[in-house]
Amino acid sequence: MAHIEISRRHVLGRARAHREAEAVAGALRRRFNVRTAWDGDVLRVEGTGVRGAITATADVVRVSAHLGLALRPLRGALEREIARHLDAFAGAEV
Repeated sequence: MAHIEISRRHVLGRARAHREAEAVAGALRRRFNVRTAWDGDVLRVEGTGVRGAITATADVVRVSAHLGLALRPLRGALEREIARHLDAFAGAEV
């Protein structure tokens, strides 16, 4: 499995971090038909060809994903898109 691990520090606080992570999860659900569920500060993501988590704490957001064979060719594009979202998230104003 290919692995993606990206994190960014932020100053948004826990509640806003959770809302932002949920917005990303909504996009993932629509685009990749994945299932998501919160477990504390960790939003678990699972679907065909992908398993991972978005951890959203008061000062850090971290995306960890394992890609199956079918999604491996998209790893670079997915990493860039995740990094772009996290950069926007980390740069957001309170």
